[in-house]
Amino acid sequence: MIPRDCLAFAAALAVVAPNLAAAVEPAPAPAGIARFTRHARFVEAKISPKGTYLAAITQEAGRRTLAFIDLKSRRIASQLKPDSENMPGTFYWANDERVVVALWRLDAELDAPTSAGELYAVDATGKGGRLAMVVLPHGGPHFVRDRWSFDPEVQLLASAGYAVLRVNYRGSHGYGDAYEEAGYGRWGDRVVQDVVDATRWAVRKGFADPDRICAYGASFGAYASLQAAILAPDLFRCAVGFAGVYDLTRMSWTGDIPWTHHGRGYVRRAIGTDEAALKAASPVYNANKLRARVLLVHGEEDQRAPLAHAERMRKALVEAGRPPGWLVEPREGHGFYDETARERMWTRVLAFLAESTAPASPPAAPAEAPAKAPAAR
Repeated sequence: MIPRDCLAFAAALAVVAPNLAAAVEPAPAPAGIARFTRHARFVEAKISPKGTYLAAITQEAGRRTLAFIDLKSRRIASQLKPDSENMPGTFYWANDERVVVALWRLDAELDAPTSAGELYAVDATGKGGRLAMVVLPHGGPHFVRDRWSFDPEVQLLASAGYAVLRVNYRGSHGYGDAYEEAGYGRWGDRVVQDVVDATRWAVRKGFADPDRICAYGASFGAYASLQAAILAPDLFRCAVGFAGVYDLTRMSWTGDIPWTHHGRGYVRRAIGTDEAALKAASPVYNANKLRARVLLVHGEEDQRAPLAHAERMRKALVEAGRPPGWLVEPREGHGFYDETARERMWTRVLAFLAESTAPASPPAAPAEAPAKAPAAR
């Protein structure tokens, strides 16, 4: 089981938006609203950007409720009521019908509410609905973790309307040595299975549309995205791999990690030396199990995960009858740093995600794109 605090969930049209109030000019309050919200039980109130709704947090007997009031009818449109453990905290309007709200919990020792580290999208209409979701496993996988802070990729995906799920799977840093070491030698099953389990959790909780889920990741996250789609072929509509490692048998002798004694030791400890096990855990050797659409993005000068990984993955998918989308930047390495290269990449990725998660789109393989993008500079 994954500890609850290892799951990071961000949804709706914004994730963490400290400048949202300054960016969106609020509509003027209708007559009487200011007096209405001066009641002692109102903690905070904000009007939606177009002036359709008032969102107000009320507090009674130490418990909070987030209420949405239709300003035309002056009636309550919907409410987010607390359960025995949680309550709504700070919130921001993402658009005229949806807010992103931080969840708070009562700390018995402090006798005060504390952040639960969770953000949720709430519709003022009360209709809600499951969202298309992008699962974003972090790189590493060891010595790295996802944290509760602004992330530009999460923000970009969320601003496009996706729920975004981030998972601190076994092997991640920050949860103790035993938790991190539990990922050693288990990249292809235990670690990625945590990503799959977290995805199913999001479906069970009603956050994600089970028919509109994709995975995107960079470096190890790219590996995890494709491997998750192999372990759970019916769960993922598409997978995007950016600067990924797809053949674990090559890690001990290609790329810059084995250049040093420390690097070679890390590879032996992290993935082991059993070639049969490494092949079983490598997407390159299991391309025939993929049903998801795949987009591969890579830098030609990548020394951490050489381009050969992506080329071999593409060849395996073509041979399996599922040619992937393909984008290679000739002057980029392990990550894209040129602004125009990043723009080309994300334009392509967002279009690919939109095509793959369209409600009526079948999980068919995309036509293969030109092998290389124009030079960035």
